[in-house]
Amino acid sequence: MKRHVESCIIHSEIKEVFDLVADIESYPKFLPWCVGATITEKICIQGDIRLKADVTIAFGTFREKFHCNIVLDERNLRIEIFSSDRPFKILHGKWNFLQMDEGCQVSFEIEFEFRSIILDKLIGLVFYQAIKKVVTAFKKRMMHIKSD
Repeated sequence: MKRHVESCIIHSEIKEVFDLVADIESYPKFLPWCVGATITEKICIQGDIRLKADVTIAFGTFREKFHCNIVLDERNLRIEIFSSDRPFKILHGKWNFLQMDEGCQVSFEIEFEFRSIILDKLIGLVFYQAIKKVVTAFKKRMMHIKSD
């Protein structure tokens, strides 16, 4: 299983950054490998918002739509994403947010494994390189939003 952790400071208030990451349907606007994201269900359980979403990723000629479950935990400033839908055997992402003097520290941790060894060989490295750029993409998106 591959694992990656990335963090940075985004010069914004914590609520703005949390809301940006929680806006799953906007991902195709600024994540180059995400070509579709649709919330299919939204429920509130004990203060947490739980979402079901369909996300479509594309790398070159490879294109795959998968289902994921997302937990928006605003009280603890955490967002978690889970999927075991193909092409993944497992996908588990965690976002944590911490207000600092200079802005919001964002930490993103992801573990993933593809169902197919062949698929892992074909796009595993490309997917891993894309994952390494996720936090930077959100930072750039927040700067773009603030400049509008």
